[in-house]
Amino acid sequence: MKKSVEINDGKSGQELIVPQAKSLRFVLLGIPLFLLFALLLSACSVEEEELKGGLPEHAWEKIDERLEAFEARRERECRERALETAFKKVDSTLLEMESLIPIDTTAGIIRPVRPDRPKVREKRDTTPIRPFIEFQSEDNSS
Repeated sequence: MKKSVEINDGKSGQELIVPQAKSLRFVLLGIPLFLLFALLLSACSVEEEELKGGLPEHAWEKIDERLEAFEARRERECRERALETAFKKVDSTLLEMESLIPIDTTAGIIRPVRPDRPKVREKRDTTPIRPFIEFQSEDNSS
């Protein structure tokens, strides 16, 4: 036994087993955790490949376009429904206000009378009329 004590730096066998058991327990717990982590990483990559389904890239572009069109149509329909609901509420509010505030509309609209035409004064031109270009006649030549 003396040789074993000298080899183990003067420690007995019981003292050596306790630290080794702790490190062994740590390794035994670490291995399954590492395997679980590796399995989760590989499972995620497999799911991505399965989701793509082996379709070519242009097919995914078409799918993305159709999804965008669907979302745009859905948003447009939602806005139309919201506007219809708002119009109904506004109309019912206006009808309720009309019943609360009576307005006499039986007389109709009174149009103003058309004004008389203004009198236009004619100005008389008093300048004598004469030809624009005077021609010389042949009789007057001397």
